[in-house]
This record gives sequence, structure tokens and C-alpha cells, in this order.
Amino acid sequence: MELETVLKFAYDFAFFLSLFAVALAWCLFIGRQSLINVLVGSFVALIFFLQFPFQDRLLQVADSTLIKSLLTVVLYILFVLICTYIIRKVMPLEFYEGKFENMGKKVFLASSITLLYSVLCFSILPVLSIVAIETPLRSLLTEGYLDYYFMSLSLGLLITQ
Repeated sequence: MELETVLKFAYDFAFFLSLFAVALAWCLFIGRQSLINVLVGSFVALIFFLQFPFQDRLLQVADSTLIKSLLTVVLYILFVLICTYIIRKVMPLEFYEGKFENMGKKVFLASSITLLYSVLCFSILPVLSIVAIETPLRSLLTEGYLDYYFMSLSLGLLITQ
């Protein structure tokens, strides 16, 4: 293999590694229950985001595709923050566990949230117009497989409880 091919693959794979690293660090330092709250809040926010009636009116303000994409991502993040705050009030309180206790569950949760946000970035949110990612995994994360990914993520929530 040439060095250029290896560097390109590492650059494309860095997106997934950075998502996983952020999720695992969140799980280690803030807690497993808070990551579960973010995961459930992301699911609820996705429903509200897809059914939000004023999204077209908000995006008419933008001139370019980049600004529209950024506004769409910011709107989704706003929905995630609101839904996670509400879910945090409903879900049980965090129990105290060590940082490296139940590491298997934390790695599984981090990989679940990595899969969720990878699917969202490649199929629903217009992140690809902001950041150019040319990975072979992109074909696996298209809309044809969305049902399977979301079912596997909901099973992951059941396993980690």
C-alpha cells in the first residue's frame, strides 16, 4: 500500500474514532446514565426534528448551502439539548460507579452512540456538505439500512440497563 492510501483511510476513519473517543470519555468522566440520557434524547430529538413544521421557514433565511447545513445541524443540536434535559428529569438518577467499572457496557454505549451519529450524519443531517468524508463505510450507512441500525441501537439500550 502506498502512504497516501493509508493516510486517506486514516483520515476517513478519524471521524468514527473521534466520535467513539468523545462518547467513551463522556461515559468515563460524566457517567453511563448521562450517555444513556443523551442517546434516548437523540432518538426523541430526531422525531421532533423530522416533524418540525417551521424548518423550511427557518432555512429560507440562509443564502448558501453551507449556511443551510449549519442551521440544520444547529437546529438538531438544539432539539437534542432540550430532549436530553427532559429525559434527564424522567430517567432514574445516576448511581455511583467507578470510572473503569462496567467497562464493557461503557464501550458498548460509546459504540452505540457512534453508530447513531454516524448514521445521522450520513443519511439525515447534511453534515457531508460541511465536512467532506469519502469513506467506504458511507455506502453502509445510507437510508436502505436505517431500520436495522435503529433497531440495533434500541436493543443496545436494553442490554446496558
